Amino acid sequence: GITIPTRYTYNEAAYDEMLKRLAVKRYCFEEEQQVEYKLDHEGRLRDYIFIPEVITRTDFFVNCPKFKAHPWTTVTFSMKNYIGLQDDRHRLIDHDHLLNQKVADLQYIIQPQFIAADAIIAGQGRMLTPIPYDLKLVIMGNNQVAFDSVCCNIIGIDPLSVEHIRLAYERGFGPVELSKIQLSGDVSLDEARKLGRGFQSGLIRVEDYFKDTNIKTYAGGPSEDESCDYCWGGCPGALEEAIEILRKFDPETDQKMPPIHLVFGAYRGEINAKPGEKVVFMGNCADWQGTIAGEKVSINKLPETRAKKDPYYAASSDIYEKMVAVTLRLFRSRKQGYIRLPG
Repeated sequence: GITIPTRYTYNEAAYDEMLKRLAVKRYCFEEEQQVEYKLDHEGRLRDYIFIPEVITRTDFFVNCPKFKAHPWTTVTFSMKNYIGLQDDRHRLIDHDHLLNQKVADLQYIIQPQFIAADAIIAGQGRMLTPIPYDLKLVIMGNNQVAFDSVCCNIIGIDPLSVEHIRLAYERGFGPVELSKIQLSGDVSLDEARKLGRGFQSGLIRVEDYFKDTNIKTYAGGPSEDESCDYCWGGCPGALEEAIEILRKFDPETDQKMPPIHLVFGAYRGEINAKPGEKVVFMGNCADWQGTIAGEKVSINKLPETRAKKDPYYAASSDIYEKMVAVTLRLFRSRKQGYIRLPG
């Protein structure tokens, strides 16, 4: 994942020892040369993306996802695992309200000849801090759309309700109909469904997530896309994940915090902040005009457009540098009633 080097996770998970024993060469994708890969299919987000050069030389591709729920894309199985093909610079491009479309576009790079998902202890609920679920399954297949569809069926989700699965299905990458998928194994689908009964998944808006806490949230759609009323893959979800990590240290984190108001996207309602309560406008898309504690406030979306996020010029951003920069900005704005945090 982002900020965690592959070589570190391989070492911690004992992959290095296994690979050495089998005399298999290791490739850490973010350390490999990144090359341009052209896209020409209808409905694509971009004409080109960047991927590790080694993938262009691959004869046999194996995808080994973890079976998890995802608060932004509903689930993350085989197809969503392709986000890991790109390094941190490039995976963040279109990792916003277009995340599902980005996942669908990544399917054009390569298709696996074999898929094996670890669903022994599945992850439900959150993404970075999942709740363990004893599913007791190892799921294997050779077609990503069919594979993800079966996984959805195990936990009672209509695969066509998951946007990236629907898009790949419509583009001919594979079937979602169980009648067109050959199933076999020592566990039947009905038995697997019984094991998956009660698995928690689903999209959670930030307003619902922080209901009855000291964090009050106000979410509008991305400013540049009037047809979308919420940014599932951007700032709201990132905040939820950040709070989940803090809750691991203190379950009452957001109850102990002083009241704070967080605004995302082009929000058009009122902000009911009392005197002394901070209001934070998060992200480049934040756009709002109104009155806060008697003061007129006008926050306009920043001029950066999607066209400027050219993969050719994608820049690395150090996570510690980001933390220091945000901390300084918050410190300098500590006496102000509202704060704008771009990004």
